[in-house]
Amino acid sequence: MSRRKIFWMALKNNSSSPACATQFSRGSLVLIAICALLLPALANAEHRGSRGDHRGNHRGDHRGDHRGEHRGERHGRHDHGERYERKQDRGYSDFSRPGFYLGAGLVGGFATRLESELHEIPGVTDVEVDPSVGLTARAGVRVTPHIALEAHYEWIDNFETSVAGTEIADTRTQALTGDVKGYLATGRVQPFLTLGAGFLTATSDDPVTNFRRTDTDFAARVGGGIDFYLNESVGLSLDTSYVVPTGDVQDLDYVSAGAGVFFRF
Repeated sequence: MSRRKIFWMALKNNSSSPACATQFSRGSLVLIAICALLLPALANAEHRGSRGDHRGNHRGDHRGDHRGEHRGERHGRHDHGERYERKQDRGYSDFSRPGFYLGAGLVGGFATRLESELHEIPGVTDVEVDPSVGLTARAGVRVTPHIALEAHYEWIDNFETSVAGTEIADTRTQALTGDVKGYLATGRVQPFLTLGAGFLTATSDDPVTNFRRTDTDFAARVGGGIDFYLNESVGLSLDTSYVVPTGDVQDLDYVSAGAGVFFRF
């Protein structure tokens, strides 16, 4: 059986979807543009707030006499206590406050079904689909102490597929999902669960014949992980998820495991 025949059958003999791929790319660009527009405004607001706090603290710390200093310190403690009480009344801490966040990191991908599907083709034996690596990016908003809404992009570089020791395809995937993220704790260490849906685009190339195929279809994501805050604005994240595509790319489901950094605003 020829290399192209194996490749074609492995992809379920469905037509390619370049239009869907184009829409997927445009959607990604729109998402990035929205985030780029929001960030300067958020940064300016935070800067103005910090500058105001600094001026207030500076005036309070430089009272001309001991009585003024005492009043400033007492007022500062009282104000801090009020802010803490307001946070407690609202049910969130500095690590679970509502607001926007961005994250990025490295990810490893492990195909779960493609190898078994290729084995079912008559005459095809000794199939191997190698793991791959890629990048991931997130943009989201913490809505409540326990809930966040997130746009999650994941690019896996190359699932290399070989039959009897001969490489027949290099497959790259892009997944963009809208996720609901549920936090199980709200302290410095925050385990979480995710559930989402979106699209997956797969592009496969035969390295010898230069035959290429691209398909896009719906996909779901389920997973979990843990966030660890270094301070109130910066943290590290470990996560894993199972991406389940449908339709033309249904055989390209995979498990991803990643690590990255995130920034709160």
